[in-house]
Amino acid sequence: MAGANRVSNGTNLSAPAAHGNEPPLHAALEPYVDADDIASFIGESRRNVLRMAREGRLTCYPMSGSQRHTYKFKRSEVSRDIEKLRRPSGTAPEERSNARFHKR
Repeated sequence: MAGANRVSNGTNLSAPAAHGNEPPLHAALEPYVDADDIASFIGESRRNVLRMAREGRLTCYPMSGSQRHTYKFKRSEVSRDIEKLRRPSGTAPEERSNARFHKR
């Protein structure tokens, strides 16, 4: 039984397996932050951040079941949401940089 402790199939057990549409490992471990942190991150007031969350314009996670919610956010998701909000409608990210030069 000299080789009983070896992995014989050659898989690396320390690396996560990449499957289809799973988020990367660092996204799964990203901490939740509060509205104050997101407000300073995107340069808006806390009040505007909470309004955007209630309107569904920012991805958020309500943390309480009462009428007054405490919202938590992930910076990567808010960054993606802000990019979508600032992008002119119907314009892909690649087209946006050249959109000002093409007049129709």
